[in-house]
Amino acid sequence: MDENLESLLRSSASAADFVAAGGTLSAPAVGEQGVEKRAHRQRAALIIVSTKLAYTLDEFAEAVSLSKAQIRKHIDANDLVPSYSGTKPIISREEGERWLRSLPTEPGHSWA
Repeated sequence: MDENLESLLRSSASAADFVAAGGTLSAPAVGEQGVEKRAHRQRAALIIVSTKLAYTLDEFAEAVSLSKAQIRKHIDANDLVPSYSGTKPIISREEGERWLRSLPTEPGHSWA
């Protein structure tokens, strides 16, 4: 993980402060050892440094680099539990972080 990101996570700075300091939240280059684990941690960090309290399904899918259909499968399997504003599902930051931490760290597992 980027040293600037680690520093940010130890402080109370915002995502805007991180980007202003020249940080990036991109996934590691293909071929690096442990790409899946590092990408998973960076997705979790993306959620943590966000100032948003909740996400629409489209926003959450983009934040974790998955399709909206994949997010819906996790919801249907009760792995990811949205809140609702009327009929609109909303993923809270806390629920998103909980769900990310619950994902397997090795490839090949089926979640939904």
